[in-house]
Amino acid sequence: MSRFSINRNKWLKEFIMQNPPDFPISNKCCEYSKKKPAKNFIKSMEVDLEITGIRKSEGGVRSANYKTCFSESKSKNCNTYRPIFWYSDSDKRIYEQFYGIQHSECYTKYGMKRTGCVDCPFSPHIMEELEIIRKYEPKLYTAAIDIFGKSYEYTRKYREFAKSMKEQEKEKKCTEST
Repeated sequence: MSRFSINRNKWLKEFIMQNPPDFPISNKCCEYSKKKPAKNFIKSMEVDLEITGIRKSEGGVRSANYKTCFSESKSKNCNTYRPIFWYSDSDKRIYEQFYGIQHSECYTKYGMKRTGCVDCPFSPHIMEELEIIRKYEPKLYTAAIDIFGKSYEYTRKYREFAKSMKEQEKEKKCTEST
């Protein structure tokens, strides 16, 4: 099921019906900021091999899409190689120590576990991420609020709604069982 499917988020349909958004919502940011530029670069530079750092053990949608460290693509006329695909978490730590890999302050200072696009409204951890960014990157926080503020507020209200519905559901079950 797509992560953008309304069925992945319990009570979302009900929330939207009761609270129609007054702003546009889409995942076009991903498409036009990352996916299309990458495809255009591959095409314009006549790239025949794309190398990426996806690991099977990291989990998530990206790693679940692949079964091996190599794939051919006739559609983009470029093959993909994932050299660290089979690395376990311990393999990764050994590699990082051996080569002296220095990680982003997002991990070492801010305490984030994983990063995607900064302040993505679709992130399941957006509220926690916003607090981290507010504390460590106040100018970025201000820009994010200016761009996605309505989306963040809508997400907060949906989560409160879902929590309330879950509590009502729990109370109903308790009442029915007595």
